[in-house]
Order: sequence, then structure tokens, then C-alpha cells
Amino acid sequence: MRIKPLKELKRQLTDDLQISGSYPSKIFLYRSSKLRIPNNQNELVEAFGKLGIESVDFSKLKLIEQIAYMQNAQLIIGTSGAAFTNLMFAKPATKVICFMPKSFDTFSSFSNLAKIFNVELFYHFYTAKAKANDHSSSNFNINITDILYLYNKISDASTANNQIKQNRRPFIGVHIHR
Repeated sequence: MRIKPLKELKRQLTDDLQISGSYPSKIFLYRSSKLRIPNNQNELVEAFGKLGIESVDFSKLKLIEQIAYMQNAQLIIGTSGAAFTNLMFAKPATKVICFMPKSFDTFSSFSNLAKIFNVELFYHFYTAKAKANDHSSSNFNINITDILYLYNKISDASTANNQIKQNRRPFIGVHIHR
């Protein structure tokens, strides 16, 4: 991955950018397309909502709005997809949880972007009920307890801690890229 062109692209897109309005500090990248939607996405939305994490569908937004969300976010959660290329617009030290199929555990594009732009990227690998190299399947669930545990580990969030206190689990299928 070529670093200088990426940093130059970011500079060109953001130097004179005028963003108005307020954007949430914690976002869940909601998916409305037909691809890579967790079977339990609505349950994730509900659990995240209790933690003040707002659901945002980047496929419905203009690039300037996507940039604004990324620049204001301190936490980003979602399923692997094109929206994660916007990590280049996130502030350094932004924490990101990316749901990725286990069969793609060597995929590194988002890890590379995170490293270049000093974003803390955590992968949560899931097992899809699909062919080995099918990255488009929506036939999977995300373990909410595991994600809340990871959220708690990376954020000092007492609300998440209270929700998982009785059902703690280890980091199953999580890789951390810094």
C-alpha cells in the first residue's frame, strides 16, 4: 500500500472541508444492502443503542457525510465492507471493531489503513454458513456477549461492563492490529 498518495488524498479531501452539524462519537455501520448483514443485526442495533452507539448506513450518505462521521467518531463498529476504506478519515486513536469472516483472517487492507492513519483496529472473526471464500454471505450471527466484552476491554465503558458482568467470555476470534 502506498502511504504518501493516501495521505495526500486525505489532505486534498479534508483540508478545506466545512462540516456543519453534530455527529455521534460512537457509530455502528448498519448494513441495508443484501451483502454481509448479520442475521442478528437488529439485536446488535438494540444492544449498541443502550450504549449510546448510533446506527448509520453509509450506503445512504454522500462522501462528505461519511467523512464527517469518521472524523467525529471515537468508536466505529461494523461488518467488513467498503465503508471501512473511510478509516483514512478517522482521528488517530479511534477504536474500530470490524466483523470479518474467519476465512478472511489474512485480509490486510483495513489493517494497513489503520496502521497508516493511527487507528486502533480490532477484528472479530465470525464463522459464516457459506462457501470457504464467500465474503458476501449474510448467513452469520455476531455473538453480542463477545462484542460487548471487546467493547468493554477497549473503552472503559461501565454500561457495557454491567451488561456482561455475569457472562464474561475470553477474546474468541479477535485479532488486534495497531
